[in-house]
Amino acid sequence: MGIIAATAFILATQGAPKIVTKSEGMASEARLNEIWDHIDNRFITQSDVWFDLGEFPSCVALLKVQTGYSPDDYEMMTNLGWMLENIERNDEARAVYLDFGTRHPKIGDAMYALGLSYSIKKEYAEAIRVLEPTLVNNPSPNTYRTLARSYEMLKKPLDAIRIWELELKRFPDELSAIANIKRVKAKMAAGGK
Repeated sequence: MGIIAATAFILATQGAPKIVTKSEGMASEARLNEIWDHIDNRFITQSDVWFDLGEFPSCVALLKVQTGYSPDDYEMMTNLGWMLENIERNDEARAVYLDFGTRHPKIGDAMYALGLSYSIKKEYAEAIRVLEPTLVNNPSPNTYRTLARSYEMLKKPLDAIRIWELELKRFPDELSAIANIKRVKAKMAAGGK
């Protein structure tokens, strides 16, 4: 029996829950969590095999099953999007990223994968459009870096510096921000944008 079929079988056989005592319920929940942990571990193992064999569409199918039962798992969502990008299904990947970001507007990095996708494809204005609003939610340094680099690539050095300075307010020891501010200021002083 295939792994996806086995999972479908397990889900289908769960049936309606019976009335249980609180202690039985906790034991049942613990057992169910243990089962899901084993399923996830098996999925990861199988996905690694398929990835090594270059069976990316199979990895995508498995990740769709995983994100189906864990739609709020940021790591799974980004893995699915990344795998979709690997097989050049960029529109689908961006839809996955956008869906997650839209459903989790208070998570600082919820739109990071979408912004990075735009930035990698040199769609810097789109990267800025999705990443700039996330600054109010205190994202990770990666969001600041991608956003500042997008401004720089659009020849907007003052905006790039502004973003790196915002990053430094949150992460004072961020050496790359310090170096980038110096680099861009020197470039501006030399007459470059």
